[in-house]
Amino acid sequence: MINIEEFKKCSKCGKMLPAVEFYKTKRGGRVSTCRSCYTKNINDFDPTTIISLCKEFHIPYIEEEWASLVEHQLNKFGKEQYISIFGKYLNKMELLGYFYWGYNDSPRLNKDFHFSPELEEYLKILGYRKTEDKYMW
Repeated sequence: MINIEEFKKCSKCGKMLPAVEFYKTKRGGRVSTCRSCYTKNINDFDPTTIISLCKEFHIPYIEEEWASLVEHQLNKFGKEQYISIFGKYLNKMELLGYFYWGYNDSPRLNKDFHFSPELEEYLKILGYRKTEDKYMW
């Protein structure tokens, strides 16, 4: 028998889905938008799409951690089979070393960070250009 409490309705797509299809919050609850709807609007190579979610989830945006996950995903799957790493990033931010940091701590945690030359080259291939230490489409 299926327990109805194990399901939630997504506030974006309106589908009834198992609760595990919704990201957890730091407070232990679940967000109102399903994972699929969140990741549809994420461009892992455009920080502006990630930063708003970091604010919403009260987690820091750490460029070095984000870039290392993107680089790993690209090396593992390539451009054609690339899947967003937002869920992996959320899991990483739940680790003890980052758990007590919030979005407002991002500038302090990003001090003196630079992308690896390999990732910078790949971003150029994808059509991004660097302006004021940020990549823009």
